[in-house]
Amino acid sequence: MGWSIPADVVTGSRVASLGSIQNFGGYFAGSLSPWLTGVLVTTTGSYLIPFVLGAVVAVIAGIAYLLLLRAPIRVDSAATEIGDTSS
Repeated sequence: MGWSIPADVVTGSRVASLGSIQNFGGYFAGSLSPWLTGVLVTTTGSYLIPFVLGAVVAVIAGIAYLLLLRAPIRVDSAATEIGDTSS
């Protein structure tokens, strides 16, 4: 579902840009999180903080999706942009 969101949120000429920003964020977090987890576990001796941090990030992401995608998506503007001249 995450990959379909850029196509629903922005116009056709900007889908790739938003998708690449989303992809960069995911890869950056995916490469940073094992290192950060290791540092936190080594420092504290417990997995509690990494799990709580993961939960906080998930809640923030959920709230961001709710706030950013709350308006209905207009189909007319997407069809017009693609080149549909029937309307």
